[in-house]
Amino acid sequence: MKLFTYCYILYALLTIIRLEKGQYNPSLKLAIGLAKVFEVRVEELFEFIDEL
Repeated sequence: MKLFTYCYILYALLTIIRLEKGQYNPSLKLAIGLAKVFEVRVEELFEFIDEL
C-alpha cells in the first residue's frame, strides 16, 4: 500500500510540474476539478492558444 501511495503522489507532482511548464494539456475534467479546488474559473488557470 505504501508503494502505491508513493507512486500516486509522485505522479501527481510530475503532472503539476508539467502543467506549470506548459508541457501537458489537461483534460476538461481535470481542469474543472483544479478550478474547484482553487475556487477560481478554469480560464484563470489555463490559457487556450490555438496553434492551427
